Amino acid sequence: MKDYPAIKNPRPEALVICCGDPRLGTVLPDFIKRSLSLAQGKFVLVIVAGGPASLAHRKTDADGYYYLTRQIAFYIQTFESIKRIIIIGNQDNGHYKNIINHPDTHEREKRDLPRAVAEIRRILENPEIKIEAYYAKFTDLCFSMVSFEEII
Repeated sequence: MKDYPAIKNPRPEALVICCGDPRLGTVLPDFIKRSLSLAQGKFVLVIVAGGPASLAHRKTDADGYYYLTRQIAFYIQTFESIKRIIIIGNQDNGHYKNIINHPDTHEREKRDLPRAVAEIRRILENPEIKIEAYYAKFTDLCFSMVSFEEII
């Protein structure tokens, strides 16, 4: 059995919420490290189907909403060092097609990010926590390249 080093006494600065889409698996760590300036141990990553989508659709995705709001509350209470919440929505999100069932999915994920931010602000007890939103868009027809646009 091999031992792996753990982070001793973590003090994460950010909570990052995103979708588990495997197409983003290689680019998300790089984006978080380089563009968001967050090293390992400086953030808590919450991966959930649809990313922040359930925050914008709490009535049609009540289970997802409940789960995600409990995760946010848990991490904010557990790590008082968290001063940023970063949500990342992505294009071609399967959660929209399968769970939320919106016929207009073209960039719906992008348009929903301000609603998700507003919902986080509503449920947070700490108005000093900064909330950021980014939209991951595929930039080629093969869905092999991604760019991240800051929404809020």
